[in-house]
Amino acid sequence: MRNYFLNINKIVLLIIIFFNTYLSISQANNAKIILKINDQIITNQDIINEQKFLIVFNENLKNLDSEKMYNVAKDSLIKHAVKIQELSRHFILNSETDRLKEVLKDFYIKININNEAEKKDFLKNNNIFEKDIKSKLEVEALWNELIYKKYIDQVNIDKKKLRERLVNFSNNTEVKSFLLSEILFSANSKDEIRKKYSEILESISINGFENSANIFSTSDSSRFGGKIGWVNENKLSPLIYNVIKNYNAGEFTKPINIPGGLLILKINDIKMEKVEIDIEEELKKLVSFERKKQLDQFSLIYYKKIQTNAKINEN
Repeated sequence: MRNYFLNINKIVLLIIIFFNTYLSISQANNAKIILKINDQIITNQDIINEQKFLIVFNENLKNLDSEKMYNVAKDSLIKHAVKIQELSRHFILNSETDRLKEVLKDFYIKININNEAEKKDFLKNNNIFEKDIKSKLEVEALWNELIYKKYIDQVNIDKKKLRERLVNFSNNTEVKSFLLSEILFSANSKDEIRKKYSEILESISINGFENSANIFSTSDSSRFGGKIGWVNENKLSPLIYNVIKNYNAGEFTKPINIPGGLLILKINDIKMEKVEIDIEEELKKLVSFERKKQLDQFSLIYYKKIQTNAKINEN
């Protein structure tokens, strides 16, 4: 009797293996090459998988029509592939480093997953694999490291001016804070700026600002609907503050010319905050904020350069 059940279990196992193999072969046979990035192939199945993956982390993408969602997923895969190919020239990829483990841990905390059981449920319920999450996090972490090494010496921060701003703010009992979202885009001529801005405006009117950030923005914040979060006025550059101070909550700016592209900011909300400023502590935060902002701009410039040089062929 025991041998009988063992044989039954073997048969069931063979059926499962056969079915999974058949399914994999069937999917492979139905896969259609959509584009090639240098020597990497991206298929229609890759784009379908990417759509599912992106929606898990940004449910607003469900509101996009199929064509726009397709393009968001395709652009995401292009960016990922271009970055991987550049990073492979500088790093050993797919390595389980302590740094990657820390990044992965921070990622799960950010999405309110606090233990192994919750993590397993999250992966199972959303039908995604941790290896895919690791791959994306590794690429972004290494990309940031690469940009830091290449451009940190070019970051220019005037601490004296920042300190003066903080001293001026310390005389106020309240400062303005802005809840901001962004769309960052690039264009090579005035006509191209007008055309792209017109497309973005149309998209905002139909899809809303967050979904339009997913579609058009080249900033890393595009994955989160362009959300930056609360930023108080002492952390904003004079250029940005002098623009947004004239807008009300719910409004968005015209394109602002900054290094690396053109920036549209949405002011989601405004509040006054009472602050007691520790000038030295705030100066550290302000320097860190300014350094990140400048490195993000260098990142966009560098990515645009390597994307231009990449051989991207669509079928």
